[in-house]
Amino acid sequence: MQVDLNLFTNFTANRVEQLPLFETIHSFSQVFDLDSFQNVRVFCHAAPLWIKFEDLYAKLRECLPGREIALYSTRSLADGYVRSLHVSNAEFVFQLEHDYCFDAGEVKHGVSAICRSMRNVDIPYLRFNIHPNFDNKHDLVSEFRMDDMLCCKTVIFSNHPHFLDRAYALKHYVPVIDLSHGNGVTLSCPFGVIASPGPRDQMADRFGVRRA
Repeated sequence: MQVDLNLFTNFTANRVEQLPLFETIHSFSQVFDLDSFQNVRVFCHAAPLWIKFEDLYAKLRECLPGREIALYSTRSLADGYVRSLHVSNAEFVFQLEHDYCFDAGEVKHGVSAICRSMRNVDIPYLRFNIHPNFDNKHDLVSEFRMDDMLCCKTVIFSNHPHFLDRAYALKHYVPVIDLSHGNGVTLSCPFGVIASPGPRDQMADRFGVRRA
């Protein structure tokens, strides 16, 4: 099973070493084996500040030694998100923005195990939530097991870190992504069962991810 890693960033600092992307990559690599991903791609919206792409690429090579990295310039997060699904040929992708940190002590399953379970029970989208899994004005959640992983069903699609069934996303998600909403990824309505790891009412930091 092929799984690709897609990273999304923009220039929020004047110096490449100040970009939050590299802290995110470091924390992610403490949770998931980067060798589990066949390809690593970085999609960068070169705004609101300016950094040379050559400097960004050099820092990425330093941060991910030995890995081949493809770097793309995009018009927005939404543009990069859609392009990331078209350029990959993987069965699953992990979509990761630059301002999240992972807690290695809280993520219990590896990339292959998660994606295999998603395929076994037809889950196209598995999000690492940064908020408690409880009902609110935007979401309704209910517990279920994805093989041996306790998760919550949710009615919300968001751009929090997530595994994605790429073919399903191309067919059902991409046609309704609003590319005019440049700084986010929005859908007009959810499709299929989408899930968040962890039991109902459990606090966000127990899911292993937080905002950087």
